[in-house]
Amino acid sequence: MTGAGNRAKVLIFARLHQSGDDIAAGDRSVVITLCLTLVKHGDQYLIARMVADADAGLPPGTTGLRAAAEAARAEVVDYLSYRRSAFTADLARAKARATGALLRQLTTQAPKTLARMKAGKYDLRGSVVAIAARQVSDDSAVFLVAATGTRVADDGTSSRDTDGHYAVTVQRSGHSWQVSSITPVG
Repeated sequence: MTGAGNRAKVLIFARLHQSGDDIAAGDRSVVITLCLTLVKHGDQYLIARMVADADAGLPPGTTGLRAAAEAARAEVVDYLSYRRSAFTADLARAKARATGALLRQLTTQAPKTLARMKAGKYDLRGSVVAIAARQVSDDSAVFLVAATGTRVADDGTSSRDTDGHYAVTVQRSGHSWQVSSITPVG
């Protein structure tokens, strides 16, 4: 929302369900991320622009808000990115910014994740599509993050593994931000 309150950007997570004769496999659902630009017209807000897979950006805020958002973004990338050849280092990087339930989850899931990657002969690579602030206080924040996880096979081919929407909770720890949970949304 702008300072004057006449324009806002909104990040929307949705699941698009398609069915009908024109879809070869029958019904199908896809995850979509939309960024809406709303403009105040009189006493109502109207959609001025709608873009798929665009980032709404962060609201104006402090360096603390930007640092918290960067911690959330980086942790989601680390959460979705592992190489078999450097799995221990990749896991350590993900765990370095994690705390509480997320740290326990990463530790518990690691052996299963590595076993699946070895059996399937692939590595995992994550990227963030969009991020927006959902709730912010002095010592914690929740961000909505849209991300894509990709499997990269030994022959170099890649295939989309996940399109996910996550609520990412970060907490201030001294002068840095730690991520305490990454929860799927929808």
